[in-house]
Amino acid sequence: YLPRVQKARLIAEQNAADRDFTEGSFKAKVALEHLADQWGLLAPEAEGDDVNNAYFRFLAKIDPRLVDDTNRSIAFEAVSRNRGVRKSAVEGILYSYFRATKAEEILAVAGFALRDEARWDLFGEELSWDVDGLTLSSEDLDLPVPSFATLNFKEQPKSKDRLTIRSGGKVLEVEFRDNQIDSNSTLTEVLLGAAGNLTTTRDNLLTAINKATLGFSSKSDGNSSLVFTLDEDQLPSAIPSIMTSSSALVVSGDLSLRLQAFHEECKDDPLFQEPVETNATAVTFAMNDYLPPISEPTEDRLRRYFESNKADFQPPPVPPPAPLPKESNASIGEFGPDGIAGPKGEANATAESNSSVLENLITNSITADTNASANVFAESNASLELLDANASFLIPEVTFEEVRAEILERVKEEDRMDAEREAMEIASETAIEFLDELYQQGNGLRRKYQSYHQLRHSPEITRLIADKGSSDQEIIFTEKEMALKSDNLGLMKRPSENRSGKQPLEEVAALNERRFFTPSVREARDGYVVFILNGHSDAGPGKYENASFSFLYREYRKDVRAKAFSEATDKLTTALESADASAAAALSQKAKIVSLNAKNSQSVSASYDGRSRRADAKQRMLEEEREDIVKKETGDENSTAVGTARKQEIDLLLENLRVERGELNAERSLAQQVVDKALDLEVGGGWKELERTENLVTFARLKRAYVKKLEHADTSVEDRLEDLQSARAEEARDRIIGDLVVAGSEE
Repeated sequence: YLPRVQKARLIAEQNAADRDFTEGSFKAKVALEHLADQWGLLAPEAEGDDVNNAYFRFLAKIDPRLVDDTNRSIAFEAVSRNRGVRKSAVEGILYSYFRATKAEEILAVAGFALRDEARWDLFGEELSWDVDGLTLSSEDLDLPVPSFATLNFKEQPKSKDRLTIRSGGKVLEVEFRDNQIDSNSTLTEVLLGAAGNLTTTRDNLLTAINKATLGFSSKSDGNSSLVFTLDEDQLPSAIPSIMTSSSALVVSGDLSLRLQAFHEECKDDPLFQEPVETNATAVTFAMNDYLPPISEPTEDRLRRYFESNKADFQPPPVPPPAPLPKESNASIGEFGPDGIAGPKGEANATAESNSSVLENLITNSITADTNASANVFAESNASLELLDANASFLIPEVTFEEVRAEILERVKEEDRMDAEREAMEIASETAIEFLDELYQQGNGLRRKYQSYHQLRHSPEITRLIADKGSSDQEIIFTEKEMALKSDNLGLMKRPSENRSGKQPLEEVAALNERRFFTPSVREARDGYVVFILNGHSDAGPGKYENASFSFLYREYRKDVRAKAFSEATDKLTTALESADASAAAALSQKAKIVSLNAKNSQSVSASYDGRSRRADAKQRMLEEEREDIVKKETGDENSTAVGTARKQEIDLLLENLRVERGELNAERSLAQQVVDKALDLEVGGGWKELERTENLVTFARLKRAYVKKLEHADTSVEDRLEDLQSARAEEARDRIIGDLVVAGSEE
């Protein structure tokens, strides 16, 4: 729970980017201020302790620190500095919101209710009912889908007779044949039935059509006919066409005629009317018209650019040399194969002689290793000396003349970008000046000219466009063409439009004769644009050739369902009211029926909550069992026939549960509606219609009523009385402010 002020602030922060919300809030605030002015409530010059105390309480709700004079002064100065307004204006704005808040508080206590109303309202919660409910939906009626065409075989087609079907960009070319000749032909060959069997020929053609997936349904009818129907979820852009020159085939269908007749009936409805067109002038302030002259860069500037960016022109460093390849027989971390065995020692050799031989071997080895190391070190030093001697010549420094052409291109590009930036700024300033002129002249021109046509084509507006605008272009668009026109004009979307998905031209379509130009300049790819309204064309009767086939067909089917449902509803109403049991029973078989015994709103909710929990538990149990089976199949264990069969059984049970859940929700909705309306029914009064829409009708009958509690505490009655008064005051407040906003908009 949040206090009212905090809740309002939170809502305002969340919807700060919503232009409609902001505009609506501003209009409501102005309407409340208007009421305060009419009542003489807390005028700005009002003085006194009561006024001051009420104002301080208002400030404390915003921030308790504002009650202190010093804190308030510091806060107002900060707002004044950040928002660019005078300090006195900040306090004036706050005081205006204080007055609007007080006006709203007065409206909030304007609700009135009788004490007996509160008592009877409490009694409504203590009543229980024996009540029946019945609802019939248009979806409960089985309406056949009309065919758009029928193909009838009068006789067996001749060999090489052809049939062409076009649907949604796909084309099926059929050629009838006694036998298949060319499997690679672009034509689809359909074999003729033996001995003139039309049914076989028809079935072969049906197979070919279904295989082509043309986006409509095909089925056989009788012995020699095919019927074609459309799928509302997969409609083509036009009625599929079926053409043939064969005298053996007859194509019939009147869907086009039915759609034309339906469109003629509905052509003046808003859904089918030709859309409203907005005609406006786009006054463009193009960047190219404000580009300053660009001079050729001087030699001094080119050299200064080179010195400042010399590092950018140096060649990349030389990469290090690749590592030397290892010997093919070299290995790391492993012992090589044993060498050739040496000569055997003499039989009479002594330890001393062996020791002498070993000492000579070690000495020779050390000497050889030392010489080798010395040679390697000498070679290494020689290489280093060579590198050091040549190091200063490996990366020569780039000179200015070597990169003169590149420097020239870079400097020219910088100059071009600077010039375009400056030109865009000038274009923006000029567009804003143009807009300011329109604001200044607008009211005077409205008073001077009697009609908007005269104002729009006045010398003042024409001269202003010629003097300030780079160019002007007339644009005409409908709601559907906004995106394309915006792209053609190169209009850039504002951040708020990106968030809300709105098109830039929506604000142009919203212009009227009082607000005949866009309130701010609009950025485009090559400059800035201001739009001036020329006028709006009225919506006219729709034209059949301009109507979308898919939209027209869906609306036609909706109309057919609505008429069939209306007829069934009238029959059901007559049967229930006249107690015609047989007619009512026939229609009630398609309806949903619920019977409640000694139930009220709370007990109905509790009952269906329990049924929902049991269904949830059953669903979880089945899903867990299925998951265990899947884990076994994907793990080490192989799937078994029993496990696979059980998984399929679980899938079927889960699907049935989903269907039952949908039926349970529909039943719950009906039960809740019936029990909530039971207080308006008469015991034993028979069936009464509760609600009728274009898709649903609901009836109820009350058989018995029970009262659980006859007395209520005074505190309960007082609380209910306050609730009723608050609800009525809120409704009255919304109506008053709404009427004031409408009246202000008309003025």
